Amino acid sequence: MTGEDRLDTPPALDLAFDSGMLSVLRARVHVHACRAGMPGDQAADVVLAVHELAANAISHGGGTGRLRVWGRPGALCSMRSSTRRRSRCASA
Repeated sequence: MTGEDRLDTPPALDLAFDSGMLSVLRARVHVHACRAGMPGDQAADVVLAVHELAANAISHGGGTGRLRVWGRPGALCSMRSSTRRRSRCASA
């Protein structure tokens, strides 16, 4: 999936978060990474990366954030909203 692709289906996970929600965010991302077929080590890497992004959003973006995740066969995709839509995927 490239930045040009559109994710027209509703996300499998749509979670507004703040510093008190990081443990919930990590748990939900882990579930979705495993559902996408990622082995345990890879799922843990995805959880760590998403946690770091969320912590940075909290620290440098006003104290809150929003995570949206789409599951695709063999991949887990996320999108960030801004003036330009960008999508990123991690493959199993």
